[in-house]
Amino acid sequence: MKFDQQALIDTYKRETGVSAVQELKFNAWLVKKVTVDSASIVTIVKELDNLTADQYYYWQEGRSTTSRLMRPMDWI
Repeated sequence: MKFDQQALIDTYKRETGVSAVQELKFNAWLVKKVTVDSASIVTIVKELDNLTADQYYYWQEGRSTTSRLMRPMDWI
């Protein structure tokens, strides 16, 4: 998953019809966008299939369900 700020600014300009970005208005638009459709502000770079429960919870919560420290590259 990656966050592309310039693409998000371009989307803001296209949806609102403004040419210059004002920070407060942009931030208000972004908060609304995150609340309504949070997946639209990021780009999925790679989709992983057949994850174990430990791998899934590591990505969802940033931790493993086991006591062993598990890094993402351990299982790819």
